[in-house]
Amino acid sequence: MQNILFGFGAVLGASLGGAIVDTIGWRWCFLLQVPVSLLALVVGYFVLENPDHTVMDLHPKHRVRSALKHLDLSGAFLLVVGLVAQTLGLSLGGNEYDWSSMVVFLTLVASFLFLAGFVFVEAKTGAMPMIPLRMLKGCQPITVQVTNVFVGMCSYAVSAPTNQPGHAVAILIFLQYMFMVPLYFQAVRGDSPSAAGMRLMIPALATPVGGVIAGSMMQRGFRLCQNVRLGTSLMLLGNLLTCTLGTTGDRWKELVYLVPANLGLGLTNPSVLFSFVSSFEHRGMPTIQHPLDEDLPFLEQAVATSTVYLIRSMGTIYGVTVTSAIVQNVLIARLPETLGPDATEEVRRVLTSEEA
Repeated sequence: MQNILFGFGAVLGASLGGAIVDTIGWRWCFLLQVPVSLLALVVGYFVLENPDHTVMDLHPKHRVRSALKHLDLSGAFLLVVGLVAQTLGLSLGGNEYDWSSMVVFLTLVASFLFLAGFVFVEAKTGAMPMIPLRMLKGCQPITVQVTNVFVGMCSYAVSAPTNQPGHAVAILIFLQYMFMVPLYFQAVRGDSPSAAGMRLMIPALATPVGGVIAGSMMQRGFRLCQNVRLGTSLMLLGNLLTCTLGTTGDRWKELVYLVPANLGLGLTNPSVLFSFVSSFEHRGMPTIQHPLDEDLPFLEQAVATSTVYLIRSMGTIYGVTVTSAIVQNVLIARLPETLGPDATEEVRRVLTSEEA
C-alpha cells in the first residue's frame, strides 16, 4: 500500500510540478508543499495512535524536557552538519572554487570529522540513537544496508554518456529518475517543464506496480534475496538502456527505457526493508531506564524500519550531490570546447546563477 501511494504521489508531483513551473514559477513547487505538510501533520496527530506499550513514561510535570532527554539530538546535529558540509564541498568544488582550493579541502575534512563524531556519539549515547550501531553487526545487516545505500544512489544518479556530435550539453548526460531525467528532457530534448513532467508519469507508475509484485512474491513464499536480485537486475537493465538515449531519435524509447529501472526500484525497496527487519526479532520497546542494555529486547521493527529509511535517504543525498557536481564540472570543462574559449566565463556564470 505504501509503495502504491508513493508511486501515485510521484506521478501527481511530476505532472503538477511541471505545470506549476510553467505558470507561477518554480519556487511555488516548494511553497505549496507547506500547507500540504501541515495538513499531514494535523491528520497524523489526530488519527494515528500509539500502542500503550510503546508510549514512554514521561515526567508528569516536565513532559517535554523528559522526552528531549531520550532524543538523540547530538547525533542528529552531527549527522546534518556533516552531510551539509559534504554537500557544500562537492558542490563548490570545480564551480566556485578549484578542487585543490583550501575551502573545498577544509569543507570535506570538516564533513569527515562531523560524520566520525556522529558514529562515536551513536556508539556512546544514552539516548535512543538515530542509527543503532548494534543493528549493523553481522554480515547480513551490513550487506542489506550497503545494498540500501547503492539503491538510493542509483535511483537518483544514473549515468548515460552519448557521443553524438554537435550538442555540447549532451557530451555527458546524467539520467536520474527523480532529479536528472527532467533535466535531460528540458536541456537536451527541448521539452517544457510541464511536458517533461508528463513524460515521467507512465514510467513512474512502474514503481508502485513493482511494489505490488514484490508483495505478491513475498506472499507466495519467494525468498527476499530473490526479490532484491530481480529488482536490482531490472534497475541495471534500465540504466543500461538509458545509456543509449541521445539528443535525437524516437521519443517512445524514453517512455519504454525508463520503465525497467522504476519497476526494479519498486521491487527492491520493500524487499530491502523486510530483509533488514527480518534479521531482528520483534520483542517490543526497550525500557526508558536502560535503552541500551544488552540484556533487554532493544531490536524492534520500528527501529529497524527507521534505520533503513535513514540510510537510504543518505544514499539519495550522495546520488544527487555527486551527479550534480559531475554535471556542473563536465559542462564547465567541455562546453567551451564546442562554443569556443570566449564562452568559458559565460558558461560558468550561467551554471552558478540562481536564475539558471
